[in-house]
Amino acid sequence: MPDLERGGVESILVTRWTAHDPEAAVAEAIAGPKPEGLVSASGYAGFDGTSALVYQQWEGDPGERRAGAVEYRMYRGATRPNPPEVGCVVIVEVEFADGVDPRTWINLVFDALESDENPAEGGISAHFHVSVDGRRALNYAEWTSEAAHIAALANSGQGTVGSGEKWLRVKEYPGVIRNGFTRFRPAQENPEQEI
Repeated sequence: MPDLERGGVESILVTRWTAHDPEAAVAEAIAGPKPEGLVSASGYAGFDGTSALVYQQWEGDPGERRAGAVEYRMYRGATRPNPPEVGCVVIVEVEFADGVDPRTWINLVFDALESDENPAEGGISAHFHVSVDGRRALNYAEWTSEAAHIAALANSGQGTVGSGEKWLRVKEYPGVIRNGFTRFRPAQENPEQEI
């Protein structure tokens, strides 16, 4: 698992694709020696059985890119005190219309999180990224289990991980073109790609 608050990380590449065997695809994608500037590479297999994802942290500009990789910068994150073991990583991807700043939406999410009187029990952390082109936001959210995330969405009654007016404002935010998530489990880390 990557250290999402590691210092010195200037760029993050996230690549996702579909594969018949996501774990094998991820293992192949991050195998081999560490390129210069790569801090860490972590791979994930979707609970859906077909999604594969690689999350890379880089010092400076990425030295190499897989097809379909999106480059992000970390914007804002939070982890609950004394976090339990991570059993599920939920990758939330949001695309915005021209002229809409993803940071405004992310700040609204944090406002909803901080004012939630009954936060979801299984939530561990949320780390939001903004794409270098300014069109996308990505939340790397850690949960205790896939079931905990499913329960949080069901318990809210409104398709969000929390309930109330502020969460509805997040869900119905104007300028969002696309908003979706995929649940993953850690599949592979290359020790040679860890500093």
